[in-house]
This record gives sequence, structure tokens and C-alpha cells, in this order.
Amino acid sequence: MGWCSPIMWHDNISLPQDLYEQICTSVKGKINNIPEYYTTYGKKNPEWDRQLLNSLVEFYTQLFVDKPLMELGLNHRSDWEFNFWIQATNSKSTGHKPHNHFSGNEFISWCHIIKALPNERCFYFLRNVPSTSELVGGNNMISVANRIYEKIYPEQMSGDINAWPAWSLHGVDSPSTEESRIVIAGNIAINTLTDGESIVRGERTDSEYHWQIT
Repeated sequence: MGWCSPIMWHDNISLPQDLYEQICTSVKGKINNIPEYYTTYGKKNPEWDRQLLNSLVEFYTQLFVDKPLMELGLNHRSDWEFNFWIQATNSKSTGHKPHNHFSGNEFISWCHIIKALPNERCFYFLRNVPSTSELVGGNNMISVANRIYEKIYPEQMSGDINAWPAWSLHGVDSPSTEESRIVIAGNIAINTLTDGESIVRGERTDSEYHWQIT
């Protein structure tokens, strides 16, 4: 049996040209300020135009309602919210080490590739590999939490937007050139969910998240 991709929804959608140009202009010059990849993650007041960020909120809100939440059957039976951050990297900056996004109510993680070189696969998922496997020691092997994983690279190109379970391990390699690779990534969090009979409600308190079924 072959590898089963964690991707639960996929499309190829370009940003409106004005938003695309504003993002590329805003990212320019920021990537190589520090060795790490550039990100707005965790920044309460990123150095970005507020109108641009509001336009992105409007764009993705409508996109999620019309596309993934509709096609995954989550519209009209869930109370949801989303967040996002902007990231950029090139050959001079580091990649993004393996991680996941789950902390309690993040059901879906997503990534929209705004700009990337054609046919260059930087984003990868990780799958467990038995220690006895002949794959151990190969170029695509990586150790996480003292366990061996294999990097699996799905197809990816500019405009691709993928959604996957928030608990899936994934990472990003550095691009091969100084050309900027720009993405917008985030999570869709579910606060309430119903199947028509019971209702599941979640609540975060400090570092804990609790679910209640009624």
C-alpha cells in the first residue's frame, strides 16, 4: 500500500493581482535581515499595511466559506474562525523545521503558495519509518523526537492551496535560489460542532483546552 497524503482539500487559486503585488513588495528586503526565514507569526503588530491585512481576511473568509468548508461538509454545522501569517524564504535563509499546528481546537491547517519557483518542492509531510526499514539513512530521512521519519513532498506550484489535519507533521526546505518563496499559512479552528443530534463545544483556559458534549 502506497503513501496516503494528509491533504484533505486542494485547489489552485491566485490572489487578486493587487494583493499579490503588495505582498511581494512588502516582503522584499525582509527575508535576509536575519538568518531565519521571515514570518509574521506571533507578531501582534506586524509591519504590514492594515488595509492589506483586512483585504486578505476578506479574501480568505469568502474562500473558506465557498470552497473547503463547503466541500468538507463543515458549513452550517460549525462555529469556526481562522488565522494566518505570511512567511518567506530563499536560499540564504533557513528552512522551517518539522512541526504541527494543533493545540486544542485547530482542526485544519492550510498553506497558500503565493510565489514559488516552478517544479521546486520545498514543503514536505513526514511519515513514520520502522527502524529496520532499508530507507533509514537515505537523503529524505529525518529524526523527530528520537524517531525516524521520511520526508514526502507533494506536488506544489504557485497558487496551490492545501488543507490537512492540524496534527500532521510538516516542514519546509530552503529554496535553491535567492528568488523569494512566499506563502500564507494558517489554521481553521472549530469552537462548536454538531451532527444534528449532539453539540460539541470547546473552551480554552490558559494553556488548556476543554471539550463538552451536550
